[in-house]
Amino acid sequence: MVGPDCRPLGRIIRRVESSPESTVAAVIHHPKRLRTVHTLSTLDEVYTFQFNSLLFAAKIVRRRSDLPTCIAGMHRSGTSMVAGLLQVCGLFLGPEEELGFDSNNGEPHFENVRFVALNDQILSRLGGSWNNPPKLPAGWEHMPEIEPLTGQAKQLIKHLGVQGDWGWKDPRNSLTLPFWRRIVPDLRLVICLRNPLEVAHSLRKRGDSIGIPMFLLWLTYYRELLSALPPHQRVVTHYESYFHDPTTELERVADRLIIKNSASSISRACAQISDDLRHHRINADQSMGKMPDDVLAMYFKLCREAGPVCESAIISRLPREYAT
Repeated sequence: MVGPDCRPLGRIIRRVESSPESTVAAVIHHPKRLRTVHTLSTLDEVYTFQFNSLLFAAKIVRRRSDLPTCIAGMHRSGTSMVAGLLQVCGLFLGPEEELGFDSNNGEPHFENVRFVALNDQILSRLGGSWNNPPKLPAGWEHMPEIEPLTGQAKQLIKHLGVQGDWGWKDPRNSLTLPFWRRIVPDLRLVICLRNPLEVAHSLRKRGDSIGIPMFLLWLTYYRELLSALPPHQRVVTHYESYFHDPTTELERVADRLIIKNSASSISRACAQISDDLRHHRINADQSMGKMPDDVLAMYFKLCREAGPVCESAIISRLPREYAT
């Protein structure tokens, strides 16, 4: 923190137009001291200023790309597809030998097995699991039974953090995000979304055993996610968008995450998308009356946050009372 004896000399404002956040740095001067000045909002960049008469030198010592991307959302909601697309765009998800495969179809699901194991430990120590979440009281991430796991988490982040753009995917992050924010407060979050009825159908088809009613499980995942991070630190992306206008949607997500990519990488990624990935489809207007009102309200709330492709593909086709 800057001490009370420091006197403001000036203010530099730099706005990042490609992001909803604004980066604002205050330049503070003290006659005999060198000050490190942090951004007031997102810590996207940190400048070090040294004044010598009328001259100063500025150096960027931290970049937004140093921050990891956490990919979350309810199981069977397109998290694997989105993770695979972002990997093609340049997001490092870990060494190949650490990325797991779906036991049902042998396809990669891009989950780093070390992060998954740690998330399972967290949920187990709290008395639950991914399919039967524990009660998560405020501040649970500071509980004594969780504290020993922070060292393992820091080692995992150090292990992958040598890359410029990196992250990890695990639907369990939806429940454990406060723990990870203790270690990386400014992490970036991708929330993957899919029609809850399609999710329920996919879970049944896969034979997953659910310890609580499926719609309650779905609602718990997204309530925990939305309470863990403010809108400017997250981007919601809908499964349906990638079958409607994949290029526009992937560009939007990559831009929000500030992943260094090119038109060719976007094109290569989108070429992997096939209708074969869609095994069950339910239109949004067919969902009304088939799920609890609170689930429907949460789903449409997330849809409205999921960008213009989702707006065109889903929201614009809803009855007026649901579209606003």
